[in-house]
Amino acid sequence: MLTPEEEELLHRRMDHFEHISEIVSTTWGEPFLHNDYVYYFDGFTVYVPHPFGREDFSILQYVTEKHDPDRIIIFSDEEPPELKGYEKEPWHLEAYKGEFRVRNPKLSKKAKKALNRIEREGIEIIVRKEPYYRADTLKLLVETHDRFSISWRNILWYAFYPKVERVKVVELRRDGELVGVQIVYDNRPRYVCFAEMGYREDVKRASDMVYGAALNLFSNTEILSIGGSKTESIFEYKKEFFKDPELYKFGDYFWTEYIKEGLEDVDPWYVRMNKKVSTSP
Repeated sequence: MLTPEEEELLHRRMDHFEHISEIVSTTWGEPFLHNDYVYYFDGFTVYVPHPFGREDFSILQYVTEKHDPDRIIIFSDEEPPELKGYEKEPWHLEAYKGEFRVRNPKLSKKAKKALNRIEREGIEIIVRKEPYYRADTLKLLVETHDRFSISWRNILWYAFYPKVERVKVVELRRDGELVGVQIVYDNRPRYVCFAEMGYREDVKRASDMVYGAALNLFSNTEILSIGGSKTESIFEYKKEFFKDPELYKFGDYFWTEYIKEGLEDVDPWYVRMNKKVSTSP
């Protein structure tokens, strides 16, 4: 567990989704702080996200000696070195797949057009301070699933979202009917992250309106993140919502996995994560 002093330091310096220990620890295990790194250990795997400051691959030796994990996963700008006693498997990933972060964001004409559409169509913007969907929101997502850009897996994830103090839920509703939803991690003035979003695919420009509404509410921050992009075209679409965006720590990066020598039949986590799986309930 992090001490209160470590948590305060983390919130002051965080600039990446995986630094949000209140959320990430629910799946990656207990958080630890060491120099410029917050990392996680679930009893089997150590997960090492990008650091706050400069990369220092001595973190690999440190977590090996402290935890003796069967697996280590590290994100880095440069390819990390070999590690004694472990098989190394690196993947080089294109920049657009990483976290889209903008420093001192300013809204573009596209974002302002989306806000005008919200007003013109009489759509209500509601900010829920509860860090989870209300029952009626979840019910609407389930009932309109065939028209919503959201998988069953994500609906379940939303339903069990941890009760995190800094999480807010932005809902767009027209005549009480859900049009779109955006989960926001609000750590202003340092960092804001748009964690997940969904929108009605049968409502014209629904995704524009969700982004426009959330940006208008939460762009007064030093660093704003709207997540990674599956394709380069999605990245370009997100970019259109910002005026002259100053991209923050943006570039190709490595996802490297170390598996302890002697372990058999252990698929690399990156391979397993990217296998096609059913999203039906």
